[in-house]
Amino acid sequence: MARDPDSTAGEKRVDSPAAQAPDPNVSELRQTLAGLAHELNNPLAAIMGFAQLLLKRPWPAEDRAALEMINNEAIRSAAIVHNLLVLSGRRIASTGVVRALDVLVASADAATLARIESFLSSRGHAVITAASSDMALKLAAHTPFDVVVCDEAMLTRQGASLGVALRETRGCVRARFVTTIPRALQPAMPGVESADTPQVDVEALRRVVEGD
Repeated sequence: MARDPDSTAGEKRVDSPAAQAPDPNVSELRQTLAGLAHELNNPLAAIMGFAQLLLKRPWPAEDRAALEMINNEAIRSAAIVHNLLVLSGRRIASTGVVRALDVLVASADAATLARIESFLSSRGHAVITAASSDMALKLAAHTPFDVVVCDEAMLTRQGASLGVALRETRGCVRARFVTTIPRALQPAMPGVESADTPQVDVEALRRVVEGD
């Protein structure tokens, strides 16, 4: 007896392995986007850092306006790069992370920023860094974040805690905050006084960021 084509209604459809396989063209596009975003991150961070330093000096009104435009456009571009990282999908599978996160990291210490950015990116998260409180606040005004890793010693221009100020921004309303960056304990050397900032304890950082 012929089978009624409509009799399959309600039956569960099972896709073939070929239908479930990732499109190689999409994978290649995602890799290209991720690589582009990574290459743009470092120069943008340098532009923002130098612009912030220059803005601390006295300038004629016209020069200050130009510097502020450079700084604001660099911050806007950094937010776009962050969205490229999200779009690229590179955060998803092979790292073993249950849920990839959008992370803002704020610290005045360049080595700390680089270490955290490198580690969390390797875990598959989309990370954007801020070397000053102004930069962090402007980024949070443009982009929503899942987690904020913020150096507790950083203050705003008004002298308030940066962590408190970020909680009031649009991008951090629902974010989980890590306001103490975990540091690895270093053995004391007799008679030697170290001026270096202790290394970031990346395993402890992973636990607090990913919510283990």
